[in-house]
Amino acid sequence: MKVAVLRGSAFVEAGRQEIKVGDIVRVVKGIFGLAESPRLWYQKFRKVLIDLGFFESSITKCLFIKFRNVNGRMMIQALIALHVDDAFIAGDDTCGPIWEDLKKALTFGEWQNLRDKPTKFCGRFLFRESDESFQSDIGFYAETIHGLQLSPERKRETEALVTPAEYSALQMVNGQLNWL
Repeated sequence: MKVAVLRGSAFVEAGRQEIKVGDIVRVVKGIFGLAESPRLWYQKFRKVLIDLGFFESSITKCLFIKFRNVNGRMMIQALIALHVDDAFIAGDDTCGPIWEDLKKALTFGEWQNLRDKPTKFCGRFLFRESDESFQSDIGFYAETIHGLQLSPERKRETEALVTPAEYSALQMVNGQLNWL
């Protein structure tokens, strides 16, 4: 089995029959739907990038950098940022063969170019300006964050302890605000 997808209480092998509960199979690749799948994808993607000559940043492990020699100076040729199963890829005008090698080595669901349309990456809309700079917009995300909803009666209970439900709601709002 090369690829399996978790579906309810059974697995479905990509392009094959259902594997029933009680069947014994050998899994040689990741099983999508399980907790370790993102890690397996990252490890595969990382290996491909290293094989293509990228270096993993020692500070930010999700960032990969490829350099090229230009008149005796090492210049950044390409950058790739990974997040779970998404990648943000940028490079100079010499990167065409690198991108083709990457597409051959890995299967991508969709390959979008910011020159064609804005795209969403890690909760942000990214788009490219006419001067080749990038813009990041999280305004749409910020608009989805709503403060705690307390009834007028609850607001008057200034000495009351926070309830478990209020505490949970506060944690959720704080987590959302951390993305801003």
